[in-house]
Amino acid sequence: MSKYLTKIITASLIVSLMIVAGVNAVGNDVLTVEAEQDETTGEIVISGTTDEGVVAVSCSLLDQSENEVFFGSLEVDSAAFSGNFVAPVAYYTLKCANYDGGDWVSTTIGEIEEDEEPGEEEKEEEESGSPNTGSATNEEGTSAIISGSVLFIAIVAILIVAKIASNNIANKNKAE
Repeated sequence: MSKYLTKIITASLIVSLMIVAGVNAVGNDVLTVEAEQDETTGEIVISGTTDEGVVAVSCSLLDQSENEVFFGSLEVDSAAFSGNFVAPVAYYTLKCANYDGGDWVSTTIGEIEEDEEPGEEEKEEEESGSPNTGSATNEEGTSAIISGSVLFIAIVAILIVAKIASNNIANKNKAE
């Protein structure tokens, strides 16, 4: 009876660990990013959508020389985020990602200046969405992130299985 109970407990621990890990492996990425700048006030309005598990996003605003102009985080509510701030009217790249890590999704804001090398506009358009619309979509899919709770559960499950195995070995040695 004891052998069957040990096997059942071990199997249920392994199955529950796989279920918990599977649930947390669901995507935790930013899905879309949109941004617009008012040409008179300089106000930039940011909005986007995320996977359900995202709590906050980090956003970085880069100027045409790739220098960071703004960096901040926005709260996610019902898989959506939004925010605004003021910056000088210019051409920018806005990148947002899950605050806990994940793929960056970027879009452009404003018009590209004339002194830019030919062909770069097409490259940026492919990488970050259309500069005219100021929106982008994450087409790379989702990423799996192991959270602290999953890691804790995995360690506890391993310790329990190790304890059961050591008890079985001790019982086997006593019987001999």
